[in-house]
Amino acid sequence: MKPLACLLAFFASCASFAGAQQTWIVDAANGVGAHFLDVPPALAAASDGDTILVRAGFYSNAVTSRGVTLLGEGSPTLVAGPAGVGFDTRAVLLNGLPRGRSFVMRGFRLSGGTYSIGAEIRSCAGHVVLADLDVSTAFSGQSVQITSSADVTIVRSSLRSGASVHSSTVAFRETHCRGQAAFAWPSGAIVVYANSGLSAISSDVSICGGSFTGGAGILPGSPDQPGAAFSSCTTRIVAGRGIAFTAGAATGVPTAAIVAEAGTLDLEPSITANVSGTATITRRVISALHVAPTALGTTLTLELTTAPLDAYQLFASALVDAQVHPELGALWLDTQAYVFLRAGLADASGRASTPLAIPLDPLLRGAAIRVQALHRGALGLGLGEPTIAVLY
Repeated sequence: MKPLACLLAFFASCASFAGAQQTWIVDAANGVGAHFLDVPPALAAASDGDTILVRAGFYSNAVTSRGVTLLGEGSPTLVAGPAGVGFDTRAVLLNGLPRGRSFVMRGFRLSGGTYSIGAEIRSCAGHVVLADLDVSTAFSGQSVQITSSADVTIVRSSLRSGASVHSSTVAFRETHCRGQAAFAWPSGAIVVYANSGLSAISSDVSICGGSFTGGAGILPGSPDQPGAAFSSCTTRIVAGRGIAFTAGAATGVPTAAIVAEAGTLDLEPSITANVSGTATITRRVISALHVAPTALGTTLTLELTTAPLDAYQLFASALVDAQVHPELGALWLDTQAYVFLRAGLADASGRASTPLAIPLDPLLRGAAIRVQALHRGALGLGLGEPTIAVLY
């Protein structure tokens, strides 16, 4: 079967699967077709595989363990609410997503107050995709907190209060993370300390594009923070469309843009950020893909970065667990139901672009498709860093 026919058949299978599920509409204004006025009752009614369309407005926090798709229309806002005691609140809490399930969230603003968390992903064995989110919290809050989770991808999002990752596998794609600056009461007593744009411990972290900015500290109690800090992590960083790491700069004490203690850090040679720490650092070209969330009826454009003149093949599938090949690396595709998209050669700068027309089929809304490249060049055969396309 030719690639285009395979792709259309793949889309058709996605539509067939999606069509068997329920779509719910949440609208605070109780517009035409609305099933619910707020998100919590919609989540209570939804089953695994359902899609929840949320129209513009302000809504209560979302708490679930189900494999559902939340699609925002007009950038609706979820406001952090109680999920513990005291100031412990979050706008989204995904806790205990089972293996084999997928949770997709796209197109929301998440808002929180003091000590709150925008989105917390906790103990999830399934697949989690956060796309096109704008997340901000007040003093000592955090945009995203991920713990003990197997497969989380954050795509083209703005995390204005930093992100933390612990004992998880996480991919950041064209995402901007900014750590909070220190804050002191007028008396001079520091009550909030600066944090890094991204902090990761004992995790597998993949970064392609975006920016990571550390918070500015106040001497002597709160030093400036790095753009990203890794401890005992396996980390890969690719420039993609462009990347920046910046440390906070308020105290006059130089701080590295990237701090990596123990573990390994693979950096693309073009990345010039200063690095400190005891991690084993390797400078090498890392093949990676970028794709933005894409509206139905438009063109999805895959952008590959790899070594100059590398040969490549692109494949797509639904979300599955990784299979680690001892020589090729981690394969993130369904070996029983993948689709071949294209083969070609990267140009002299190591780039290649592949446009794909997305059918205007409402049954495809909310589909999340993983894409990965197999590349061959002077360094041999290998698998690149994957990405995820979210259709809306």
